[in-house]
Amino acid sequence: MEQLYAKSGYDTVATRHYTMWFTLLLPSGILGIGAFGWLTCVLGFSATAAATSAFGVGFALCNLYGSLAWQPLTFLLYSFFRSFLFSCMFAYLAHEFSYRHFGLLSGIVLAVGGALGFAQYPLTQQLVVRDGAALDGGGGADADGAAHTYRAISELQLYTLLSTFFFSAYVYIKQRMRAERVEEQIKQHTRHLQTVY
Repeated sequence: MEQLYAKSGYDTVATRHYTMWFTLLLPSGILGIGAFGWLTCVLGFSATAAATSAFGVGFALCNLYGSLAWQPLTFLLYSFFRSFLFSCMFAYLAHEFSYRHFGLLSGIVLAVGGALGFAQYPLTQQLVVRDGAALDGGGGADADGAAHTYRAISELQLYTLLSTFFFSAYVYIKQRMRAERVEEQIKQHTRHLQTVY
């Protein structure tokens, strides 16, 4: 929320207003679970993985370039990205590694994600303090340092989320290869049945 506070020009009323929007919009991600299921059934998992990446990139772009007025859209995209991301992760782990290893792998992924999420706040604080930015809203050069640091963090987030489109491409290529193998097996089986009968 400190980034939002800095983006608002250290206006506590505006920050409180947009924090309320965040609180109201975050649960809307529950709609994303149904949308994920529908999209997977209609377009397949690779398209759903691409949609997950698109929500993440949209969130990062709005966060990086959007004005304060864009924050409700940023929060909505973040809500959908979260629900799609968890749905995508659990679906992929179950499909690729079977349910035998699902619990262990899910636990590892969630533990690593939780540790990174936990480290995110103190790391950001250290970066902002290192750049000489005052977090008390003092303004001036210190506020410019905070804005610069938050921008750098948001750019890193955007580039990281852009790279997730490679996962969508990987899933698509793997699905195509699997479909071609199955198709070839069906043809071979059909030829075998024709020669037998």
